[in-house]
Amino acid sequence: MGPLNIILCEGATLTLGGFDAYNFGDLNIYSQSTGDEMGTLTVDVSDYDGYNAIYAGRNTATAGDYYKFVSWTASYTGGSSESTSNNTYTVGAENIEGLESLTALFEIITYKVTYKPGTGAVGDEFVDTSEGAAYNLLNTIPDGWFVKPGYTLKYWKIGNDTYGLNAAIELTGDITATAVWQKKAAPMPPEPEPVPAPATAIYLELDTTEITLREGESSYISATARDWLGYPVNVTWTCDNDDVVVVAEGFLYALSEGTARIIATAGGLYAECLVTVVKTDPEKYTITFDTDGGSDIAPITGLAGSAVTAPEAPTKRGYTFIGWDQEIPAAIPAKNITIKTTWKIKQYTIKFMDGNTVISASALDYGAPITVPDPPKKEDSVFSGWTMTIPSTMPSGNLEISAVYVPIAGLIIIPQDTGKNNTSTAIAGETTPVPVEVPETTVDKKTITGVQNDHNEMDLSWDKMPEASGYQLSVQVDGKYVPVVNLGNVTNAEVILGTNGKYYVSTGGKYAIFTYDKNNGKFKKTGTLSKNKIDTVNVKGTSKNPI
Repeated sequence: MGPLNIILCEGATLTLGGFDAYNFGDLNIYSQSTGDEMGTLTVDVSDYDGYNAIYAGRNTATAGDYYKFVSWTASYTGGSSESTSNNTYTVGAENIEGLESLTALFEIITYKVTYKPGTGAVGDEFVDTSEGAAYNLLNTIPDGWFVKPGYTLKYWKIGNDTYGLNAAIELTGDITATAVWQKKAAPMPPEPEPVPAPATAIYLELDTTEITLREGESSYISATARDWLGYPVNVTWTCDNDDVVVVAEGFLYALSEGTARIIATAGGLYAECLVTVVKTDPEKYTITFDTDGGSDIAPITGLAGSAVTAPEAPTKRGYTFIGWDQEIPAAIPAKNITIKTTWKIKQYTIKFMDGNTVISASALDYGAPITVPDPPKKEDSVFSGWTMTIPSTMPSGNLEISAVYVPIAGLIIIPQDTGKNNTSTAIAGETTPVPVEVPETTVDKKTITGVQNDHNEMDLSWDKMPEASGYQLSVQVDGKYVPVVNLGNVTNAEVILGTNGKYYVSTGGKYAIFTYDKNNGKFKKTGTLSKNKIDTVNVKGTSKNPI
């Protein structure tokens, strides 16, 4: 059997103990320093029976700049194995039996370099990585990182040490490099063309005397200078505050917040322009709240990172506030966002009553259409309306609405005999004929029948009384019957009870309108109206005393 070669790396030592060190030839150990060939190393020792001497080399191996030792794994016959992270693994008589292979595991070395923007810069820090210890710091700031308006990158600071741009360094762990800035120099103006000019100017004027710039902005001031013959005269430019703005041949570049005077001089004359430099406003962002028809919530606008105070929950008629479709951030993000409400519709109960009897009851969503039930029919009274105007859709509250009826017994038909004082106590709706006393004439029978329909109408009819020359419609008011109208010699009439205090009476054709005058205790005719023009709202609306 030939020699067995084992390749080791920095930090990994294999010791084969318990054997005769003077018997060479079966196992050789080599060092390896080529980084790109490192990785997992497997050593097959299945042929060693423990009796052949094994030589343990004492070489010191190097893993290079890219890899480091992780662990040893010993694999045995039958599939069992054991691992250790110790960088030294010893093979001896006690563990050589059944040993099939040794595996040394290595991993690549990776370092993290964090770049911070430094004082006054705008933007977030950035993290770069390096495989191996050799690394060059950045020479320029990539697009999309951080920037400082009006400044250029000068050098990097790591801890208390400073390093130039693109400096080569040796990494031994993760580091943080902070940018250090310096003001930009003013842009160089184009070379002016030579202008022949006399020595003395008699005219000098600037195109502006005041100008406002933001930090990092540039502009240009034009100067007109001539001598007495009209020839151009050279202009010299100066600034009294170079920390705020710099000037060259009329070109301006704003450096930092403040004011400065730009002075143009030509042939003994001078003119000034006041320059004001303001800070570049950082962009602001807005959080908008969409309440979907609920109470208004003012938007929140501010700089990215500004603290946000969550608004009070909005309200909406007929709905319960559930929450927002996304969490309200604790700080304003670097973008505009809209946050919407989530609502749950409320339900309310509506009851239609006849006294203490429930006609119908239901639970409806807010805004759902309301179906009005038919009121019960009654023999002794007519339906006059409901105790309130019924909305078409469910409002934001429970409703209890009662039916109102007008008793038929409030009407009476009195037979008339010409020239006689006629009286009667017959009441509409009675089922038994009631004798009616008429002076000098006895009426044996009278029958009045009341019929109710959808418009609170009563169709009244009675037996003809031969002795009567006509009939009178009267209404009971405060316990006594008050005449409404003489009907003539007919045996039927149509009467509509109006909730507006009016009675509509017809014996055929148009309806006569009668209104009770409380001042004199009498009914008076106030007009006529075709049946199809009668105000059914007044007829079917909220019930009141008919008078």
